[in-house]
Formats: sequence, structure tokens, C-alpha cells
Amino acid sequence: MIETDKILLAELIALLLKDGELPSDKENQLKNLLQKYPSARDSLSRRLSQTDIYVPFDLRSTDV
Repeated sequence: MIETDKILLAELIALLLKDGELPSDKENQLKNLLQKYPSARDSLSRRLSQTDIYVPFDLRSTDV
């Protein structure tokens, strides 16, 4: 997998997990990347099926 594709795929998946949906242009980019890299499709399916997100620290006590 090309590094730029990895970065773009990670960004799109992060947006999808954060917002639950993508704008149509980004959704098309994600579809193209998932067709190009079938292993990424399996990884995304696993991540979406695990809806619990573990944060290793307490956000309420984190100084920003």
C-alpha cells in the first residue's frame, strides 16, 4: 500500500468513526481505496463492528 493511500485511508476511517458518515466526495474516495486494498475493507469492518472505543486516560482530568 502506498504511504499517501495509507494516510488518506486512516483519515477517512477516523472521520467515519467520529461522525458516523462522510460527505459524498470523501465517501467516494473511501470506496475507491477499499476496492484498491481489500485487506483494508476487512480491517474497517472489524473496527465498525467494535463500537466501544477505549480511551486509556480519563478525559475529565486531562489538562489541555
